[in-house]
Amino acid sequence: MHTMPDLDVGGGQVVALNAIREGDHESFDYDVLAVRTKPDDMVAEFDAAGVRPVVFDWNCTGRPKQVGELVKLFRARRVDLVHVHGLVERPAVLAAAFIARVPVVGHIHSEWVHLGPKFPPDASAVQRARARVLGWGRDALEHRVVRWYVADSTAAADLLRPYVRAPIDTMIQSMPAAEMARARAAHDDERWRAQLQLGPGPVAINVSRCVPGKGQDRLIRALASVRARVPDAQGTGGEQGCRDSNGTPQVVVPSGEGTHEAASL
Repeated sequence: MHTMPDLDVGGGQVVALNAIREGDHESFDYDVLAVRTKPDDMVAEFDAAGVRPVVFDWNCTGRPKQVGELVKLFRARRVDLVHVHGLVERPAVLAAAFIARVPVVGHIHSEWVHLGPKFPPDASAVQRARARVLGWGRDALEHRVVRWYVADSTAAADLLRPYVRAPIDTMIQSMPAAEMARARAAHDDERWRAQLQLGPGPVAINVSRCVPGKGQDRLIRALASVRARVPDAQGTGGEQGCRDSNGTPQVVVPSGEGTHEAASL
């Protein structure tokens, strides 16, 4: 069973969808759980892959009864393995998996360490002590039930590895090879470059939400290095492209319907 916060179009949801599409359906049954009813843009795609998602309406998390709901679900569906993708549902999923005695695969989608105590810089001594106790308990539970981690990148795996006890492997790719081959065959390079006002040289693209942990900071440093070595290097993205005070391209978000506003990094 793949678990995720919602069925919005996102990295974890697409990884789960491709795993189900390309999975061995003769040997395994697949389930999907989302703990929020909205957004639900990918319901039809999971349906087409042969899986009707189970959706809980959790307006907030951290309630004990939610763990009970998950235990009942795991037992009713006879779940043998849980693959947790999101941080929203992770605490309840891990607690339920412990009670139901179901092993867990933890997926790491970004360069952010979710383990350890979490508190704001201005937290009081009492708040810090409480965060440390809760963090210790949460981490102990994760060490107990997570048998294997899958990371989207070697950087994410290397960042988390000192904090966990289970092995971590890195995904090679989340898009099926056949789908990549179809996309490559349909790609019109000349038209694509003209549309984005690109020249004939190499192109580096970052495709992700502009939020902390997605690696755009590394892209910024890389682009600064490129500009130093290739003075006429250009960025694109129209009005949504972010540049620093020296004009170095920082974040490129192609203009068009459905894109996020460029973040100020």
